[in-house]
Amino acid sequence: MKSRCGGRSGRFLGLATVLLFFQLPVSAQDPGSSSSSPPPQQQGTGTQSSTDKSQPPDDSNPAPPIPAAQVLDTTPVVREIGRADQLGESTSPLRWGPLYVASAEALMAYDNLSGTGSTLSSSGPVGILRTTVVFDEQTEQNRFAIQYSPSVAFTSDQVYSNFTSQGVSFNSAKDLTPRLSLSFSDSFSVVRTENLLVDNYFSVDTIGNTTLQGQFLNNSGRAIRDSSQLNLGYMLSPQTRLSVSGSYDYADTTNFSSAAVASQYGTAISLTHAFSHADTLGASYGFQVAHISGQGDLYFHNFGLTYTRMLTSSLSVGGSGFASVVVPPSGSLTTERWTWAGSAEAIQKFNKSSLAIGYARTQGITQVITTQYYDRVDAGYKIKWGARLSASAGGGYFRTVSNSSSLQQHYTAEYVRASTEYLFTPSLGLTVTFAHQLQTGDATQVLTGTNNLIFGGLRWAPGTAR
Repeated sequence: MKSRCGGRSGRFLGLATVLLFFQLPVSAQDPGSSSSSPPPQQQGTGTQSSTDKSQPPDDSNPAPPIPAAQVLDTTPVVREIGRADQLGESTSPLRWGPLYVASAEALMAYDNLSGTGSTLSSSGPVGILRTTVVFDEQTEQNRFAIQYSPSVAFTSDQVYSNFTSQGVSFNSAKDLTPRLSLSFSDSFSVVRTENLLVDNYFSVDTIGNTTLQGQFLNNSGRAIRDSSQLNLGYMLSPQTRLSVSGSYDYADTTNFSSAAVASQYGTAISLTHAFSHADTLGASYGFQVAHISGQGDLYFHNFGLTYTRMLTSSLSVGGSGFASVVVPPSGSLTTERWTWAGSAEAIQKFNKSSLAIGYARTQGITQVITTQYYDRVDAGYKIKWGARLSASAGGGYFRTVSNSSSLQQHYTAEYVRASTEYLFTPSLGLTVTFAHQLQTGDATQVLTGTNNLIFGGLRWAPGTAR
């Protein structure tokens, strides 16, 4: 089993060699890119860098008015690994040219899982070490970024492999001509059993007005995920962009008694136009093929519209709607079926706080391996009590929705979380987080039961320069 896993991991990491074709430097999906029916986290817009933790914004100054008619912003965007915040110019003192340590954490966690059915119960305090290392090289026309985020859990006498996870992301973009650009992105992760990245369940970038719905389901074993996208964009005019993209996703889950493997690939074409007052309208068509081991291929045709708008200088809304035709495998007793999918998000910024809501109905293998659609809604609130103390709270709900008349396993899950952080210095702080999760399913891909998690410790994160 180790050799099989290692072989697949090697192939995915080998995708990085594609980047060398450019010479390279790129970024994550640009605003014009999309797969056939992407969730909100794949549609980020905005170009400013992440919040500078060393220099809190002056909340006493009123927000500037919304600018009038703008050209379409196609600046490539790279997200921090697993987060909605954009990867900016780090102020980390641990830097060697384009290579630097972006963050480090030393935490103590207490986890209590009450399982049902075939799920085993587990509990116990463990130590957690987590860090993020970044290589980010930028020129006027190119960008190349690699982010690596490993974590390990341990006690005084052993390392817990079921709490250990790793993530790697590659982003590269290149301007081929003043009008033509090419970008490539790849995200690879290995998560074993329980997901301790509680702060990534629902991430919000209030500067770029973007949300990201991260993985929050607990696995019943080891889970491998890899997602790649290649995008070619052409500016028809300063306000209009034509984009053609190709995507590939892979998932592999293994528990004590079974394994499931799935892949999905597709292509999409989209046309985006910018109007006045930060209005952006787009239209797209996408085609996807989903394959799960032991099942026939399923085909998806998606026809969609997207729209974003800054209602005020502090309130932004956005959304997309898709009409989808689901084509079953040849020989299947089910027939073609029309369904709908889409996403919506809203971000409201107050004087010293922010509120965000994100919803998505889409199809994919990001949470579980299934050909079903899923609904997911998340909400999060953050408040800054002063220069040193801040807090956040949020929750979310997930469910799978069958796209055919055949019997399929359904999954549901929900969570609530709350955290607080006190800064000793602009870069070093004490953080405490509590999360409660409830999951139902067959205990094959995801754990079934209730989980309570509390962790706290030191977090070092220098932030970014403006």
